[in-house]
Amino acid sequence: MNKIITCRDCGEKKEHQAKGLCNLCYHKEYRFLNREKIAIVSKKKGERNKEKYKEHRRNNLPRYNEYSKKYNRKHHQKSIATSKARKYIKIPGGYKCELCKEELAIERHHEDYNYIFRVDLLCHGCHMKVHKKKGDFDKYDKKRFTCQDDEE
Repeated sequence: MNKIITCRDCGEKKEHQAKGLCNLCYHKEYRFLNREKIAIVSKKKGERNKEKYKEHRRNNLPRYNEYSKKYNRKHHQKSIATSKARKYIKIPGGYKCELCKEELAIERHHEDYNYIFRVDLLCHGCHMKVHKKKGDFDKYDKKRFTCQDDEE
C-alpha cells in the first residue's frame, strides 16, 4: 500500500502514485504528456475494432434488424425526429457548438421530439453533458438553429 500524501496538483490527501501526485493526477499528467502516442494507439485499436464490429454485424444481420425494428416501434417519435433532422438539417462546416462555443458542432440534439426541426447543434462533449443533466438543459443560454417551420 502506498503512503498518504498531499497531491501537488489537486491538493487533496490521497495515496501516493509517483512524482508527488495522487493516482488520478498522475494519470492525467501522463495522458497529457503522451497524447500523441496514445492517439496513434487508440486509432489503431479503433480500426481493428471497427473491422470486428462490421464482421459481427454482417454475421448477425437478422438480429440487428430485429433490434432496430423493436427500438423504432418503442421510440417512434424519437426515431422520426432524429431521422428527419439528420436528413434535412445539415451542420454547416466550421459551425461552433451552441453551448461551449469552442468545439465544432458535430451532433444534433432534440430538446422535444414533437418539434422535429428544432435542434441544438452541439459538440460531442456538450451533447453528453446535456443527456447526463437531462432536466437542467434550459438553464443554458443557447440559440435555436431551425431549418424550417416545425409544423408538418
